[in-house]
Amino acid sequence: LKLEFAEKKGWYLSHERAAVPELIQTMPRGGRFSSSTRELNSENFKLHQAEGEILRRNVEVLAELFTQLRAEALQLHAAAQ
Repeated sequence: LKLEFAEKKGWYLSHERAAVPELIQTMPRGGRFSSSTRELNSENFKLHQAEGEILRRNVEVLAELFTQLRAEALQLHAAAQ
């Protein structure tokens, strides 16, 4: 049994047997099986929410920077004329 991480899936358990009653969402993955638990699903959900918040904040900061740069670029252009 191994705890693994995949960019698309998040955290999951990798194991050799198909039937492990404590695990949910068991699917074949190569020669092994991939499963999750309620706790891992919860952590993956929190991770997904945090990623979304980070992306939202990055967009806000970049938008503000572009606004400032645009204003300065107009001033520089006017000064160059």
